[in-house]
Amino acid sequence: MNFQRPCGSSHFRRELACATALVLLLGRGGRAHAACNLIPTAPRSFRAALGTVNRPFTGPGEFVELAVRQAGCDAASPGFVAQTPSDYVVTVVFTPPVRSRGPNSVVILAAGCTRIADAVQGCAARPDVGTATCIEMNPPHGPHSLELVRRDGEVRLSLRFPGTDPLVGERGDHRTYTGPATIAVTTAGAPLPCALASTRCAERAGMPGLVACVDDLFAVDGTCETSRASLDQPFGHFTALPPPNDYRAIIDPAGEVRFTVDAAGNVLVPIDWRGVLDGGVSRRLRGSAAVQAFLDFAGPIRIPGQAFLASYTLGGLRLPPLFDPRSGPAAASEVTLFGSTDVPFTVLRLARRSPSFHECSGGSDPGLPCVTAGDCRGGACGPATCVGGGKPGTVCGGDADCPGGECGSALFEFRDRLAGGVGPVVISRPQQASAMCEAGMASMVP
Repeated sequence: MNFQRPCGSSHFRRELACATALVLLLGRGGRAHAACNLIPTAPRSFRAALGTVNRPFTGPGEFVELAVRQAGCDAASPGFVAQTPSDYVVTVVFTPPVRSRGPNSVVILAAGCTRIADAVQGCAARPDVGTATCIEMNPPHGPHSLELVRRDGEVRLSLRFPGTDPLVGERGDHRTYTGPATIAVTTAGAPLPCALASTRCAERAGMPGLVACVDDLFAVDGTCETSRASLDQPFGHFTALPPPNDYRAIIDPAGEVRFTVDAAGNVLVPIDWRGVLDGGVSRRLRGSAAVQAFLDFAGPIRIPGQAFLASYTLGGLRLPPLFDPRSGPAAASEVTLFGSTDVPFTVLRLARRSPSFHECSGGSDPGLPCVTAGDCRGGACGPATCVGGGKPGTVCGGDADCPGGECGSALFEFRDRLAGGVGPVVISRPQQASAMCEAGMASMVP
């Protein structure tokens, strides 16, 4: 069963639509799956400045669990000792990447918004906050947002992440607050932690009434280090996702693609695969595309190798095996993807820079981020150099070596393209069928 898809033209946004939809969303690499048959089941926890969270990202209406361990790194927390969820207030601060120039937005979940109306207004009046909105946490005739649950011998707070569609764009357009986010839990009656719009959880861990605070994510290495987020893991900050993209809708000529970026600018694309699953039976996918998108109108985006692509469960577990994009022989920017899908939801991640801080020298792609020499056509993969800041061109092993800049060049920059500066990056499929990509086909076979 084949799906022919019109996409793209010479216009930047239409070229970007073609590249993003085909390269990111049509499947997995040559020896990979869109969602593999062997699903890791071991739960993960991600250490934050005050507490742990069971996933590094979430979308509207999805549940997140927070725990605090006072015997470990969370001695400053009073713990989840209250009897009912209404004894807590949850403040979510959406802090778009600096390049987006979007305002910080605060959403508060509380029992009785009228009782804290003055505090919400005070939050909105802060110069580092654009808007502040209170949502009833457990309305009588609506879905509950907060629950106290006992799991693995400890009490946790289960939070339904707030839906913010009415607050971004038009109601029902699937535009929501996305990108880097902070979740703070305080006891009812405590001051709202609106200062987190411009400060880190690590700097507020001792504030009165603060029970848990999640923004930066740190390595679980036996320490309580919070000076900076971990650089050796894919998720260094909690991220709010847009609603998942329905794969069936994506391949429709009138479809659109929504994704967001994390604090480091990496792309995160939530996918709902249920439309191509047949009673839970794995379906094979194949996609190929000549990558026509241009980065700041300067040149084509090329995915160097499988280390730059990965797929994750909603709990942040990586799905093996890995992506394996293959460059087409006719065009340097042509990519072919293969795979299968047998789970309903995944989050696809495209790394913006080399995870090992390396770049190509010589060959056809000097300066291209790389991990191995195989990522550099005819060249070598060596240490990266600083981009921007006070030491441009200096060999570096991480961003700490590049004050004011970054270590290594980037494949793309989407942090300045969030809808309204606060929502997802949205790419609508062009309606003009006359403008076709060089190659653009998705096929699905049993």
